[in-house]
Order: sequence, then structure tokens, then C-alpha cells
Amino acid sequence: MTHTEAFSRAGQGHVVEWLTHLQNTPGMETQAHDLQQQMSSIDVHALTTKHAKAMEVSKQLVTMKEEQLQPLPDITSLATTPLSERAEWESVGYQKLAQGKVAALVLAGGQGTRLGASEPKGTYDVCLPSHKSLFQIQAERLCQLQTLTAKRQGQDKVTIRWYIMTSPATDRSTKEFFTKHSFFGLEESQIVFFQQGLLPCLSPEGKILMESKFKIATAPNGNGGLYQALETEGILADMRKHGVEYLLQYCVDNILVRVCDPVWVGFLYHKQADCSAKVCGKSSAEEAVGVLCVREGQVGVVEYSEIDKGVAAARVDPSVPDSPLRFNAAHLCINAFRIDFLEQAAAEYADLMPYHIALKKIPCADSNGETQQPQQPNGWKLELFIFDVFAFAKNLVALEIQRTEEFAPLKNAVGTFRDSEETCRYALYRLHQRYIQEAGGLITNPIPTPTGPSGSVARADCESVEACEVSPLVSLAGEGLPALVSGKTFTLPFLLA
Repeated sequence: MTHTEAFSRAGQGHVVEWLTHLQNTPGMETQAHDLQQQMSSIDVHALTTKHAKAMEVSKQLVTMKEEQLQPLPDITSLATTPLSERAEWESVGYQKLAQGKVAALVLAGGQGTRLGASEPKGTYDVCLPSHKSLFQIQAERLCQLQTLTAKRQGQDKVTIRWYIMTSPATDRSTKEFFTKHSFFGLEESQIVFFQQGLLPCLSPEGKILMESKFKIATAPNGNGGLYQALETEGILADMRKHGVEYLLQYCVDNILVRVCDPVWVGFLYHKQADCSAKVCGKSSAEEAVGVLCVREGQVGVVEYSEIDKGVAAARVDPSVPDSPLRFNAAHLCINAFRIDFLEQAAAEYADLMPYHIALKKIPCADSNGETQQPQQPNGWKLELFIFDVFAFAKNLVALEIQRTEEFAPLKNAVGTFRDSEETCRYALYRLHQRYIQEAGGLITNPIPTPTGPSGSVARADCESVEACEVSPLVSLAGEGLPALVSGKTFTLPFLLA
């Protein structure tokens, strides 16, 4: 069966009609060829199945009641773990990093559209004193981690592989950005770029949307497309070749992320986990974040919109107003996977994961084939969620960390003061101030504690904060600072580079 026949049989004859129109129009041979190539890359039968599955999932999305959910029974909290045990995990972590058994992966397919920028989000400058981009901050953390690992393990050199998942919209400019900045001190060969997959955009009725008369509208298939991309892009083979046993994944927009955290690495080996997630306590019952829990007998993440408000506000001890929330494990999209689990995910689990519908404003062609920008959501993007693979894990372990130490995402535009450039800066400045103070440095005008509800960061906090930045190349998390700051006095703004 030809691809045009397949499209027609799948109810997508309108795409064939555009192709026929182009083939019969003088001067449109190149456009006809491009559309034909795009059509041949799409398994239209599989697309029909995915649409049907997404429809089924959307019909099943009801508010989860308390009897359908249970808190995850065993979450390890770093705050209550004895220092000796943490030190043991860290020691194992450094050993495994030195042996090349661990790699980092960053999800970097998004553009900074909501930030008012068109470039990849990783290239964004959050206006620190150093004016480092998110990519540079993370690259320098990896550089310093390699240096610390080599020194600690008595090796001349340690190299940690860094996998960067882009999208067609960000791939070229991301690579150019790294080349322009000489890979931020890392070796070019240790950085591996690869792209996540695309899916055609659909109308609610399941019809493929045309972006123009010669191009099908497509969109990335969600962060859960990672598993298939690891296989199709050769990343699993690359990890096997280099002896990688665990892959530690994070999102590019987290300014506080600890790339390849040695403590977490040791924890993974201690627990013999096939996958893991870092979590933190929710800032409030109303925080719009997914919760890691047991849903209908399986480990998974329940989105905020899926939880009954009463369940979201339920306390461990209802008689104590400040008792922790029952469902308090906020999923941060900081995950770890053992390679054999990833291989199973690519070969088996990915095909069983549900597709989710995102209603979006999708530029599409009118009856004349001219691209129109819709004012209202007009189509569907089908997405896979990275956490839906948790249901297949035989040994998922969760590690609770402190939000103020490891999680401050950049999601929204300047001026929103909610997961924005301002709140990212504030979080980093407060953390770096703490490093200096714990190392014996005195700050004459310290940044005060946040004044928002439940200890959240308020607009006034962001507007009055003075800068306090420590370069990752100086210290990752306070190590080495006593020799530089102990007994000394500093006035903000201050940059230690």
C-alpha cells in the first residue's frame, strides 16, 4: 500500500488532495516533494490508534477521589537521613562518576516563548551579575563536578557524558550556541545532542492539520517521547558503549539543579533502583504541581487538575493545622533511570503509555492553503508524559530534597513573580548567600527570608534583593569556600568568580 492510499484509508484524504494539487501545479515540484517526504515519514495507521487512545484517556480523566489515591509509602528524606549515611552514598556516587557509570540528560526542547524569547530556553540569560545562560550554569557545574570527582578519586581526569534532548525547533540553534561558547569548557565529544520525536497536530475529530498547503503541522511528542528517542537516535547504544549504568535526567529551566548529584547516585546504587524521582514538599495545597503517589494501585504522578480540592488539602493529622499534606510529594521532573529499564521502556513500555491531549492554538492553512494564526485553541497536540513510565517500575525510589537547595524553575515571563526570572534569581542568591555564611563569611546586608504565604517568595522580596552569586567553577555547593571567605566581610551585591 502506498502512503497516499494509507492516508486515504485512514480518513486523511484532504492531505492527499493537497499533494495532488501541488503535483498538478507548475513550479510547485519542490513543495510537492517535501510534502510527499513528510507523508512517508508518518505511520498514519499508528496515528489513528494514538488519537483513539488519547480520546479514551480524556474521557477517563475525572477528579481523583481519596479512595483512589494513596501517598507513596516509602519516601527517603535527605533532611532526616543521618549524615554518616549521606556521606556513604556520596562516596559511592563519586566512585561511580569516576568510573563513567553515570551520565546526565537534560530535556531542552522548549523555546522561551512564555518568557518573551524565541531562542531555546537553555540559552536564556536570567540577568545574574555574570550574565550566564542556563546552559552555561549547568555546563560549569558539570565541569566542577568532574574536577572534584577526579581529585577525590585520585584520577588525572574524569569525563561525564551529557546528553541534550532538543527538538526540531531548538536543535540547530542549541548546537550553534554550544559551538559559539566552545562548549563551556567541556569536551565536544562528551556532549551528545539528539532530537525528540514529532507527531502531526490534529483537529478534535482526528483530522491532520495542515500548516500550509505543502506542510503538515507537527509538534514535539512530549517529554515522554524520550524513551523512543533514546532508541531511535542511538543514545541507548552510546550509553552501552561507554559503560553507563544510570542516566540522571532534569529539565533545562531549573536554575538550581544539581547535575549528576553524587549523593543521589549513591542512593540509587544503595537501593538498586530501576528508576527514581526527586520530590519536595508542596509549597501549599493549591500549588499547581503534580504529586508522586499511588493511584489506583500503581505508582504514578497525579496532576493538580486531577485531584479533588479536598484531597489536595488533606493533612496527615487533621487536628493539627500545620500538619504536612497527605499528598505532599511534588514531582519536579528530576528523574533517574537504570539503563536496562530504559531499554525495556523503549522496546515495550513506551507503546503502552497513554497519550494526553493538549488543546493549543496551532497555525494552520485555510481553504486557499494560506497559513492563519488562530485567536483561540483550534487543535490537539498529542503528548506522552515522562512519568507515565513509573507504572512499569519494579523498584521506584523517591528522594525528598529541599526546594530551596535544588528546585527553582523558569516558566513564566518577567513581571509575573511566579517561577519567573525574578524568583529564579532570588532563589539562587539566597542559596549562595547561605553557602558563604556557612563557610564563615559575614554579609553586612543579608537577604532576608521570603515574606510570602507559607514561606513563598513575594514580589517585594524579588524587587529588593541584592545579588549574591558564586560561580560553579569556584564551588558547587559550598565546598572549598572556607579558604576563600572565612572571617571576611562582604557587602551585597557580590560575585565570587
